[in-house]
Amino acid sequence: TFKLFKAQGCRLVIISPFGGDPDFRSEFGGKNVFFANLEKLSRFQASLMFIRNKALQIKNPELEEADRIHGFITRRYRKESRLSFSDLALFLLPGFLKRSSKFWDSLEGIFLKNRYYSKLFRDYQPSAMVLASAGVEGNDVPFIVYGNSLKIPVIAMDSNIDVFTFRYFSKIRPGVIFALFNETQKEEAHALQGVPYERLIVTGAARYDFSLREFKPAPREDFLKSLGLDPSKKVITFGAKIPVMYPHSGDIMKIILSAISGKKFSAASQLFIRFDPGHDPKLYEDILNEYKGFVAWERAESASDREHIANLLYWSDVVVSIGSTFNVEAALVGTPSVFICFDGFQNYENPNDSYRIIYELDLFKRLKDTDGIVYAYNAEETIKAIGDYLKNPDLDETGRKKLVKDISYLADGYAGERVARLIINLIKNEPRL
Repeated sequence: TFKLFKAQGCRLVIISPFGGDPDFRSEFGGKNVFFANLEKLSRFQASLMFIRNKALQIKNPELEEADRIHGFITRRYRKESRLSFSDLALFLLPGFLKRSSKFWDSLEGIFLKNRYYSKLFRDYQPSAMVLASAGVEGNDVPFIVYGNSLKIPVIAMDSNIDVFTFRYFSKIRPGVIFALFNETQKEEAHALQGVPYERLIVTGAARYDFSLREFKPAPREDFLKSLGLDPSKKVITFGAKIPVMYPHSGDIMKIILSAISGKKFSAASQLFIRFDPGHDPKLYEDILNEYKGFVAWERAESASDREHIANLLYWSDVVVSIGSTFNVEAALVGTPSVFICFDGFQNYENPNDSYRIIYELDLFKRLKDTDGIVYAYNAEETIKAIGDYLKNPDLDETGRKKLVKDISYLADGYAGERVARLIINLIKNEPRL
């Protein structure tokens, strides 16, 4: 979408915390492209948004269950619960105000404006704004406030397939138009959050256009050698989540590497590990040294461009991960994949302590129904699934194709063009698509 508007000579203003980074400016800069800093919200502004979200939390069994699972995943991030200012504020507020969207919209309309943002809008006078979210990302909220105040179209391009079932637990702020991945998202937004259909436009997932239409694989031998891999061997790629979210990645590495070194697969294989941002490979030095010659790795921070990731997934023979869109992206380039649905060598007496709880979310149930990803519930199932795919890479190909179509509308690689047309029509006040 950005490239299309850039090619047409539109004036584009990128507001980002990376606006001062030379590499960022080099990648996205050009004629009629301007950069502005993303100003950090004050503590009071952040607190106001938090209290608002808490007060307007949606009472829905499906969302409440998702919120419980979300709490499990984020529990290690959060400080120990204690009586807070937000609890006190909500306790003192009369019920009719606490539950009033108009009341909270009015407060945000007053207190989320400041000189910096006012100058930004005065200087650039935008015709439309494109945001990452309709408020899940807190820094997006002031732009929504100004958009509503100045009658500027605001388009949210949420980059997650689980957005309405796992990210919006409170009433969504008014005015935002959504560019959606698929019809399922549209129905979820309407049913769970009450977003009017006229604000829900299905375009497909622009983030997947590159893999679906533009991607041209690099030569296999050259690419694998650049990763420190042996082109004569099969490649099993493991997307390792940070320990605070999934503390058993080392166990999964051992399970796979033990099978490789023990020649349990029909073809000579090797493991490539892609560590999530903030995930330190030094935590696994013993494993990496023990299986030297069978394993190579990279950190996401040092290899984040989409062409690299598409090549990695394309030239992998099997992709393994834990509840990640990494597996969905593998399906986009036709590569089979496995979801890890257990806790390595750890057995939890209480099922609610196990990471497999995330697979109770509707999103993962839908993905499972496509037969495009294998769900492995123990080490034996993991090794069997990997071995089956190494032996027959076409296994479950129909399921992968169905998964891609289910995720991204027409899956034709033209979602970005549809988003661009939506934005132009909003500016011209014409039918949206």
